[in-house]
Amino acid sequence: MQLRSVDILDATRRVINILTNRPRMWLALDHPVILAADRLMPTDLFSVPSGMILGIITAEGSGQSHAAIIARAMNIPGLVQVGRDFLDDCDGRTVILDATKGECTLDPDAVVRQQAETRICELQRENAEMQRLSALPNCTKNGQPFELLANCFGPEDIDTAMQSGARGVGLLRSSYMMLPGRILDEQEQYFFYSSCLAAAKGCPVTVRTFDFGADRTMADAYQGLQSSKLGLRGIRNSLRQPRQFETQLCALLRAAARGPLRVMFPMVTTVEDWDAAMRVVERCRDHLKERGVPFNEDTKFGVMLSVPAACLTAEEFVEHGVDFLVIGTNDLTQYTHAADRELASAEHYYRPASKAMKKLITMVMDAAKVRNVPVTICGLAVGNPANTVQYLQLGLRSFSVSPQNLLGTKKALLEAETK
Repeated sequence: MQLRSVDILDATRRVINILTNRPRMWLALDHPVILAADRLMPTDLFSVPSGMILGIITAEGSGQSHAAIIARAMNIPGLVQVGRDFLDDCDGRTVILDATKGECTLDPDAVVRQQAETRICELQRENAEMQRLSALPNCTKNGQPFELLANCFGPEDIDTAMQSGARGVGLLRSSYMMLPGRILDEQEQYFFYSSCLAAAKGCPVTVRTFDFGADRTMADAYQGLQSSKLGLRGIRNSLRQPRQFETQLCALLRAAARGPLRVMFPMVTTVEDWDAAMRVVERCRDHLKERGVPFNEDTKFGVMLSVPAACLTAEEFVEHGVDFLVIGTNDLTQYTHAADRELASAEHYYRPASKAMKKLITMVMDAAKVRNVPVTICGLAVGNPANTVQYLQLGLRSFSVSPQNLLGTKKALLEAETK
């Protein structure tokens, strides 16, 4: 309940604003700042112009929260769980934020300032060296090629990812386009996906269909009392809302005529989920033909493996014609180890490279080989070089990470040797 308190507070404020006929109050900044707060929501980050938030410090929260994930994707350094005492007397004061060491210093003296400036120069040199790596071919030390993709939210960070050497978007979180608080119509969604393809400059873009329960942008939309993280997320919720699902699929099929766009369904648990989703796809194809609207009939559809049950039966998805598979380590880890990734007290159990996870990944790889179905792995864990090399040794060759982790991941893979 504590993890959801910020969402509830945000929703109640929106209701009050509507009842009192007041416009919603977004976070307003007139100059760049390091932002300190109890917790942050994704809406706080998206409502502020780019470059206005230099860093984030929160009294509570988790580094695995979606606000933290978005901040990292936007290259905003941050610290979490600094405690309430810090917030009581920090407003308007100068602070040095070192997210690498997990430290912040209020009112630093001249010596500390100089040390921070020296460290910034060192990081800039390191970044320049990492940029040099982006020009190197994607091959391991013993010549095995690999693919580096990016996890993105929209055209802005897709552009950043392309500049950092990504060869496409392995995960586009479509739910974030809904931050204004309403379901966009087909034409609006079509323009959004088309703009993402344009930002990718001809590289493939893999769109995850709505997963409101995960992204928490509209977690209360159409779900009611039955909703929960293990209840009606992802494809389960989409299949309960056929009109909303059809609107999104029609927009995606139309956008796929503009470039290499793929579609994957999240939180698929059984092959029945996949079959039901593909029946909706067929209906959408028929609707678009009747309307005479151009679309790509050969759009590729895949499954995001976020549930252990799906990994254990991966061969069934292959048999039923899935075009590709994506292993989502964020959810798969928490559901495998019964450890909520936003719960700090359970972080010890959140182990994305455990023996159990490796067994599940190996099962997926073995099933995919039967019909040469491509497999990509994504999630926060893939941005950790130590994990990435272990996934490489399991046979994976396609990795999707946050834009800021692309070069670090590439460096680790370049130096690795495959078995």
